[in-house]
Amino acid sequence: MDIPNVTYRVAEPSDAPEIARLLGMASGGLIDFLFRSLNSELTMEESVASLVRAETGLLSYRNIEVACWRDRVVGVAHAYAGIHHRITEEMKRTLPENRLQVLEGFDRNLVQNSWFLNALGVRSEYRNQGIGTSLLWRTKQKAWQSGFATLSLIAGSDNRTALHFYHKNGCREVAQFSIPQHPEFSRSGSCVLMSCQISI
Repeated sequence: MDIPNVTYRVAEPSDAPEIARLLGMASGGLIDFLFRSLNSELTMEESVASLVRAETGLLSYRNIEVACWRDRVVGVAHAYAGIHHRITEEMKRTLPENRLQVLEGFDRNLVQNSWFLNALGVRSEYRNQGIGTSLLWRTKQKAWQSGFATLSLIAGSDNRTALHFYHKNGCREVAQFSIPQHPEFSRSGSCVLMSCQISI
C-alpha cells in the first residue's frame, strides 16, 4: 500500500507551517474564511500553525498524521473522535458569530460513535501515487486502535474527485446538508456526510 521513499508518522510541532498550508488547501477555502483577519499581526497560515503546535485542542499536531517525502511534509490526515466534532466554546470565543453560522451544518451532521476525518490533503505534485489512500488507511487503523468501528467525514457535494476517492475506499453517503451563503465565503451549495465501517 505504501509507495517507496514516502514515510508516515505522527505530526510534530515543527511540521505546523506545512500542515497549516495543507489544511487550508484540503478545506476548500473554509479555513481561510474562518481565520482570515482574526489577528492583524498573523497571516491565516500563521494563526492555524499556532493551533497545530499546541499540545491540546482539535487542531493539535497530536491529532494529525503526515506523509513525508525526503523530510518534506507532502500529505496530511487530521482526525479525532467524532464526539469532539462540534462548535466548541473556544471557537465561539475566537471566531466571529457570522462565520460560525457557516459551520452549523457541519456541527449538526455527525455519525454517532465514529472517528471523524476532518481533513485529508496531499500536495498536488504528489497526488495519484497512493499517499491519500495510505493516509486514509492509517486513519482507519488509528480509529480501530482507539475503539471505533466507523469512520465518518464530510466532503463538498461538488468535489467529484473526493467523492470518488471515498466511495472507492468503502465510504457511503449518509446525509446531505446545505452551506449557508456568506459574502466572504465563495463556496456555497451542499456537503455530503459519509461513513464507512472499519475492518482491520
